[in-house]
Amino acid sequence: MTRKKQDITAPEWSHFVEVEKIGAVPVKMTISPTADERKRLAKRMGLVDLRSLEADLVMSRDSGSNVIFISGQIRAAVTQNSVVSGKAVKSDIMDSFEAWYADPEQAVSFAKAKQERLTRDGQADMPFLDESEDPEPVVDGKIDAGELVAQYLSLAIDAYPRLEGEEYEGEGVMKAQAGEPYENPFAALKDWKNKQEKGDF
Repeated sequence: MTRKKQDITAPEWSHFVEVEKIGAVPVKMTISPTADERKRLAKRMGLVDLRSLEADLVMSRDSGSNVIFISGQIRAAVTQNSVVSGKAVKSDIMDSFEAWYADPEQAVSFAKAKQERLTRDGQADMPFLDESEDPEPVVDGKIDAGELVAQYLSLAIDAYPRLEGEEYEGEGVMKAQAGEPYENPFAALKDWKNKQEKGDF
């Protein structure tokens, strides 16, 4: 789920965890961004305001395994503009996620290597790998838990926020009160998440 290539700009919120401290005994933590970091995240996600954000994380790995498993619970309060009227819409978000990481210098994902070989052999039309088979890379011995939470929060945000009683037409392009089309930045993410949950990839 996280970015495969290093971004040119630094994430709006980082909370680094050293992987050498993660073993068979689960490591539990609760993390949250500062007020300034929330403002930067809100700007990145096109929100009017990210009023609060907190995540409970559990990290572990089997004895002798290179793969780190993370389960998380996100709690957030956001303010968005209605896709119908443009008025402020406040909502609370509660969502859960799972993620896998591994140090690419210590192990190679067999499933990923197999897919890359099939692609080279001309069988490019292959299904996406499950994250447990293709873990995200550990960078410099650390996992950025803040950026991980931010990315899953962006998937949990309502793609079509509106006030109670408001109606919209279509899915992807909304009609505002003035009749102008409204392109929603979360529509593609919502579609991606729905396909992932249904296993349509």
